[in-house]
This record gives sequence, C-alpha cells and structure tokens, in this order.
Amino acid sequence: MSWKSKQRYINPGDDRVKIGVLSKDADEKPMRHKTWVKFKASFGNVNYFTHTIAGYTVVVGLSYAFKHFTDNTYHQHRKNENATLLPTLTDPLIVVKDTYKGQSVLNFYKPFKTEDELFHMMMFQALEEDGQYKFRTIYSANTMSKVKEVLKATDGNTVYFKYE
Repeated sequence: MSWKSKQRYINPGDDRVKIGVLSKDADEKPMRHKTWVKFKASFGNVNYFTHTIAGYTVVVGLSYAFKHFTDNTYHQHRKNENATLLPTLTDPLIVVKDTYKGQSVLNFYKPFKTEDELFHMMMFQALEEDGQYKFRTIYSANTMSKVKEVLKATDGNTVYFKYE
C-alpha cells in the first residue's frame, strides 16, 4: 500500500513531499464546534464513538476528546481544530500501524486546507487490552517530517490508503 502513497506524494528526484498534490487532495477545514453540545451532536450524541477501518476498531471517548483540545500534554490550545477529529477518523488519507513505548498504535493522517493554509492533522491511538484502539491525541503537525514519515511507511505498516 505505502508504495502508492510514496508514488503519489513523494518526489522521487529530491525525496520531498509534493505539497501541490497533497493540497489538491485535502478537504476544506471544517469550522470548529463552539460548544460541547455541538461537538457531541456531530458524533450522533453518543458518549463513545466507535469506528472500524481496515479491520481495526477505534473508540473515542467524546468527553475526553473534547477536553483534550484545551487540556493536553503540551498545554496547546487546539479548540479551533476540534471539528477535524471525526473526518480524520472516518475519512483519513492514510493509516499506519506503529509501536510507541512498546504499545501497538495507529497513526491517522488527513490534510485540510483553508484559502491560504494547509493543515496536517495527525491522530494517535493506543491499543487497549480488549483489542480496540482508544483515542489518545490529535494535533496539527507543524513540520513535514512527521507527514513524510507517515506517507513513506512500509507496506507492512500501512493498513489503509485512501487512493488504493
């Protein structure tokens, strides 16, 4: 799978990300949900949202996720990005399986754009004992190195690519 993402997004001559192609494939960045009620409603008014992609089940605790946009490890204010969670989970560009601190994780990537900016949303899931992946964080990658790493993941680690 990953060779297809490399072919589409990595320039073979200089090994750089083809920003123009990535921008063309990006969705419009959705407007943020201003309240908890609107955020929860976007997921169907459930407390836990479950989605399966490529045979992997991901569970998002909505209360934790909503709070995470303002109270997170790096104390970053991310509330303007809260409407990117659902489309990044349900319609990612690519999903890559990896390990982090000995745990199996899934990294979701989806580009979004505004009139003058391209945003690279990365989402990280940790494997729980019951075999489901649980939402941990979502953030906008501020360097292309993480985006490039995901786009160039090995075929064995790429579990989903939108354009396959």
